[in-house]
Amino acid sequence: MAAEPKNNCKIYLVSGKGGVGKSTVAAAIGHSFASRGLKTLLIELGYNSYFNYVFGRKFSFQPYNIKPNLDLAIWSGEECLKEFISYYIRLSTVVDLFFENKIMKTLVKAAPALQELAILGKLTSGFRKIGPELNYDRIVVDAFSSGHFLSLLRVPKGISDTISLGPMGQQSANIHKTLINSEICNYVWVSTCEELPVQESLEFIGLLNTDFNVTPKLILNKILRPQIPNMVDRASGKFASYLQNIKKREDWSTAEFVKNSKNYVESPFSFHASVEERIQYLSEVYSSYESFV
Repeated sequence: MAAEPKNNCKIYLVSGKGGVGKSTVAAAIGHSFASRGLKTLLIELGYNSYFNYVFGRKFSFQPYNIKPNLDLAIWSGEECLKEFISYYIRLSTVVDLFFENKIMKTLVKAAPALQELAILGKLTSGFRKIGPELNYDRIVVDAFSSGHFLSLLRVPKGISDTISLGPMGQQSANIHKTLINSEICNYVWVSTCEELPVQESLEFIGLLNTDFNVTPKLILNKILRPQIPNMVDRASGKFASYLQNIKKREDWSTAEFVKNSKNYVESPFSFHASVEERIQYLSEVYSSYESFV
């Protein structure tokens, strides 16, 4: 039976330069949706899990409930590909033989585009009415960083342009159409207030717009500005100067984003001790943003 997504289901893909806090932001967005009663799936891509550390348990390919209305899963390309083939062959022993075969293992590992296509195929399966069901109101993806993320998005169109005929080419074209459908997919780009992340963010946002006609929501993360004036009043000497420099950097970053795109929000710095507390705090902040609905 083909997958049937919920009528109001939306996908949020979160990316940014490594180290800017995109995983925490993705988790906070997922928490925000769940707290509003929306059944939400938070997906982490890759093999090295950040959320295993944050939540103190080992997550897997199958969704695991971490709080009311919020499930978490970790997807790898190989697991997505295996599930896709299992869905059609429907004989697990045959699928296991395929993936245990040395030649097939080498082929799968040597063709990263195939694994990335499988990830995007699973993510968009419900909307294309093909593959196993993802029955959620919101799907939030903690995607790869910057360049790897752009490479991921380019795979479907690249394959459909190369293989224009046959089911693989057609499915790749349909995946691409789903990814650029603004009624389904939303893109969130995270940056901090340093020069390199800001410049890289503006560059990648331009590429997303040019290559995919996608305009992401920008999140300027770890903003201290609202709290700095009071902190400066109580500080002196080098520390006060340090705080003023932070404020100047934040003002410059905001001005750059305003100059190039008004589609951004500010995410405050969290002084909470644990990552889970930070996620909860930011989820409450994001709940007030109309853009995250």
